[in-house]
Amino acid sequence: MIDGVNSLNNILVIGMTNRKDLLDEAILRPGRFECHIEVGLPNEHGRVQIFNIHTKKMRQNKLLDSDVIIEELAHRTKNYTGAEIAGLVQSANTFGFNRVHDVMDFSKTEIKLGEDHKITLDDFNNAL
Repeated sequence: MIDGVNSLNNILVIGMTNRKDLLDEAILRPGRFECHIEVGLPNEHGRVQIFNIHTKKMRQNKLLDSDVIIEELAHRTKNYTGAEIAGLVQSANTFGFNRVHDVMDFSKTEIKLGEDHKITLDDFNNAL
């Protein structure tokens, strides 16, 4: 539908993939998609920003322990994508929650977040 006898006016087609190697080479021929932009993995500064975005609520609610140094985590996660960093933060949160609460004990109906429920560097290490 992209090319044919009739010209398409005022049509903008944007395609995205994280697996360019799986695309049919015919779609990449000249005249199909004129501009190809590759967005690479984030550098260390970018990873710090991604960690800050995904830990913002933890910091606001004082649930991130002082031993967690975002810059150190960013340094240790070279070649991680933004999605992998988001998953890492979520996994660390789960490790912290499981450390404090017995999720298999359904008799406890109330969950209290306090000083003992802080996400620590050990939780991030377990997630890594």
